[in-house]
Amino acid sequence: MSKEAKVEPHTSGMAVGKRSHLALWLWGAQAITALVACLCVYLLRISIPHCGDQCDFSGIQRTCEVYVWSTVAVVLLSGALLVLARRARFSWLNPSAGIVLVVAGAVVATHITNLAMGLS
Repeated sequence: MSKEAKVEPHTSGMAVGKRSHLALWLWGAQAITALVACLCVYLLRISIPHCGDQCDFSGIQRTCEVYVWSTVAVVLLSGALLVLARRARFSWLNPSAGIVLVVAGAVVATHITNLAMGLS
């Protein structure tokens, strides 16, 4: 009787456990990035007294609220996708894409806020 060699399914050089650890670390980095970005966008409202009558106060308020809630949604959606697809080969892409969305949203929200303050 000969023993048959077990054929391992092809992994891309990284074990499933290591991929899921990387994805969890990236999700944590996404949550921290989102917190810092929300704080930066929110603190732009401190500049409101310096712009006088040229400010669009409701636009600044709306931009801040929309950005904060959309960032919370991106972080929660990324976490849910991470749980559902934790064994997938590219599970680290979910939080990585979330980081990109959070940073891009912060840039857009900052630009809109500067326009509402008459700075740009």
